[in-house]
This record gives sequence, C-alpha cells and structure tokens, in this order.
Amino acid sequence: MSAPWGLILCLLYVYLLIVLYTLGDRFPFLRKLYGIDAGILTLAGMLVLLIVDGLFPFRVNRNPLFILVLLAFTSSVALRAIDELCHLRRHRIGVVFSHVALSLLLIAAIFGSGSIEKAQVMLIEGIPKAAGTDEKGRRVELPFALTLTNFTIESSDPERQRFVSTVRIDRPDGTSLNREIEVNHPVKVGPWQIYQKGYDTEKGRFSAVSVLECVKDPWYPAVRTGLWLMLAAALVMAVTSGAKKKEDA
Repeated sequence: MSAPWGLILCLLYVYLLIVLYTLGDRFPFLRKLYGIDAGILTLAGMLVLLIVDGLFPFRVNRNPLFILVLLAFTSSVALRAIDELCHLRRHRIGVVFSHVALSLLLIAAIFGSGSIEKAQVMLIEGIPKAAGTDEKGRRVELPFALTLTNFTIESSDPERQRFVSTVRIDRPDGTSLNREIEVNHPVKVGPWQIYQKGYDTEKGRFSAVSVLECVKDPWYPAVRTGLWLMLAAALVMAVTSGAKKKEDA
C-alpha cells in the first residue's frame, strides 16, 4: 500500500487497540488478548507457518493466514505495551522498552512494507541519470541526478575487496555533493538511501559502469527508533539485573 494509506490504516489500527484496551475494564475477556497465553499461541502459529514455508515454499508473507496470525501477535504485543505504559513500574522499565520497541518494529513491518520505493540505476561514467527502474522494469523518477565520476575495486587480499563508486549527486536546489558509495556503506540523500549494487564484472576494476540501488522507506525512522529502544531495553535490563544481584548478595 502507498505511504499515505499505510499511515492512515496504522493510525486507525492504533486507535482500535486503545479502544480495546480501555474496554478491558468493562469486558474482562478482552484482557486475554494481551495475556501470556495469547502471545505464546500466536508466536507459535507464526513459527509453524514459517517452518512449513521452509519445507514447502508458498510465499508466506502474502499468505492471508500468516498475515492474520502476524496481526494477532502484533496486537497482543502492542496491547501489552499499552498496559505496561499505563502501569509503569521502575523495575519494569526494561520490559516496557522491549515491548514498545517490538510493537514499533512489527507495526512498521505490517503497514510500511508496501510503502518502500526502490530504483535500480545503471550509471555510465560521466553520464548523469535522474531515473531508475523498479523490480518490474518500470521507470522511477528520482529527486536528484547521479553521475559516476570513478569506480574502483580496492583489495588488501583476495578475500577482502572494496567496491567503491565515486558519485556526484546533483540536488533540486542546485547544490551538488561528491560521495563515495560502497557495499554496506550507503549514502543518505534526504529520505533516500543509495547502495552499491553491482558493476561490469567482465571489466572488473576497469569497469566504467556501476549499478546503484536507491531505496526510500518512509517508515525507516520508526524502525530506527524501535531498534534504539531495543538496545536501551537490553542496557536497562543488564543494569537492573546487576543491581539486583548486588542487593541479594
């Protein structure tokens, strides 16, 4: 789904979760939705479907049953996070962080998967390009132009090589950037991440062609926040666990 619709559905989903949680006092059975049993059951269901997909591939990420189970698991975790936030206890801060982080990551995965834009750009040295192609070969316009100025392969030994594209990035405001893009070291331009994808393998280090992949993920900030919260949760749990051991000693 496109970014605006994904965000709208996400907001409606979060609103529904809050409504369900507030109704828990009136209808106690709703509390079972975020109980331990519900979390274990839905997680086990996902694992079973993933194992089946590994044995008999059926594109599990597009299977209605898997999506339903994933949504149930996400709802269970998110409702648990809301409950933890409403009954915040100092010694449970690490657990709260982990539940909130997992909720963010799962919600971003569900509602943001269709919002990701990808464009593969084949650059020839000295020729600017402001468009690429998606997975289906359709043209994708970019808000900047890319010009390959140099491509090199650096190797300290045969097993460790650096594939580096030196690129000039011309932005709409008239400014230009010169950046080096290499494998696992993308360059960020606004909401876009530019990755080194390939090159002319026949010419090797003399290649005058570089293949880049431009990725725009509107949900990346939510994912990054979730990962940082997960790290914070681990640190808080480690500190509180160490403090508790000292008190017991």
